[in-house]
Amino acid sequence: MRQGMRRIRQTSVAFLRAAIVEDMSYPMSLVLSQLGVVVPIFISFFIADLVGESAEVGGDYLTFATVGLAMSSALQSTLQGFGNRLQQIQDRGLFESILVEPISWTWMPLGINQWNMIRGFVNAILLLGLGSVLGAKFDWSGLGASLLLMLAGTAAVSAIGILASSLMVLAKRSQPVVVLYGLAASIFGGALFSLSQLPDWLRPVSYLFPHTYVLNGVRSALMEDPGSFVMTVPQALAGLGITTLVIGGVGLWSFRRSLEIARELGLLSGY
Repeated sequence: MRQGMRRIRQTSVAFLRAAIVEDMSYPMSLVLSQLGVVVPIFISFFIADLVGESAEVGGDYLTFATVGLAMSSALQSTLQGFGNRLQQIQDRGLFESILVEPISWTWMPLGINQWNMIRGFVNAILLLGLGSVLGAKFDWSGLGASLLLMLAGTAAVSAIGILASSLMVLAKRSQPVVVLYGLAASIFGGALFSLSQLPDWLRPVSYLFPHTYVLNGVRSALMEDPGSFVMTVPQALAGLGITTLVIGGVGLWSFRRSLEIARELGLLSGY
């Protein structure tokens, strides 16, 4: 047992180191990706000055949008990160060497994606800090609850990303599906507008996305007035817990099963 845990830890550290080296090897790409994260905050600053106060977003659009952009950045990094990393591994013919690592195939996705999770957390904190400098007003006493929601949200979207990547193992492509899902999640999660603005018949769709629980739960934790759509922290945690348990179990099982099917069909040799 102890030896197995040591192997998992060593392999996880190796995955993390490899991902960091990969990112640092292309500094221009890293800088551009970070600019893509930061620039929308400045756009929201000018939009906030344009629209003024609104009861829908709690009277302060900059604060409202900063939370939405920060949480979306963290979740999207986790959601798309595993598929991107898996695609790199496939393109470089490293898939078979990864599979012989002394850890269960079931838990391998978590090791591959850990750097993207860390980057997502760092970017979220960076955006919250930058938004505060620009004038966003946060109740920092709710930061602990916000971090807990981010952690729960990361687990939920990881499960979805792993489930989507099961398709990549067999079809070698799944990113278009993940990108489409990410766009829909940002819209129905209410990243830049209140969910109360959605038509009544469309609003129930929002509850299918983990983004909804993270964005609106964090707004309740960090904003004195989260706007016209209110979701408390306990409600958000409950929704994320159910999502993670259901989709997480299915996602990890399906990823392992897809590898087994690919091996039986001889598809792994194509990597």
